[in-house]
Amino acid sequence: MGSMLRRVIFRLRRYRSKKNEQLAASSQLFIGEVSSEGFTIERLVGNYARQYRWNDLTDVMIDIPKLTLTFFTFKDRSFVVPKANHEGWYKLLHAIPEGYPSFDIKAIHNHLSQMTACKVCGGMAVYERVCRACETPVFSGDRQKARLYYTQKQLEYFAQHAGLAYIDLFADPLDGFSKSPDFEILVTEEEVHAFRAQENLT
Repeated sequence: MGSMLRRVIFRLRRYRSKKNEQLAASSQLFIGEVSSEGFTIERLVGNYARQYRWNDLTDVMIDIPKLTLTFFTFKDRSFVVPKANHEGWYKLLHAIPEGYPSFDIKAIHNHLSQMTACKVCGGMAVYERVCRACETPVFSGDRQKARLYYTQKQLEYFAQHAGLAYIDLFADPLDGFSKSPDFEILVTEEEVHAFRAQENLT
């Protein structure tokens, strides 16, 4: 295979990779504002935002194995909100008011009670070996390697979610999860600031 052909194939693969990343980003949604009035669903890329009021919904159903929420409206229409492509899905789950006939509060409480503590963000949010608040997988290995892994992940987590001037290592976890009383902070503010500077996050 000639060098020119190899360069063409490489550029084509890189172009396809970038297009796939753009398509993935354009389809990725996130839960925006959530309040006692309702919630919004927005798109990570592009000008898209849809508002929903709790009073405009007639029912809500949850499928815990699939981690999906199905909302029903007065016009006998429904829309599905899967965890897979909606950031902040658990923030929405925590905020759904009681009163919808098919909304199984006991099943949700049972689901949340099975979650364990995350060693990165401190949230009681680990389900099926992945933290559902910060999306960090649980490490499998010896203690020394595990400590190095979680130290690095804490640096990344606090660097991404910190303010420009102030880093709160004791902030509550994302998406409404409670915090583990045994959470161990493995990094310092100075180390997080240094990591932000190193990764050009400042």
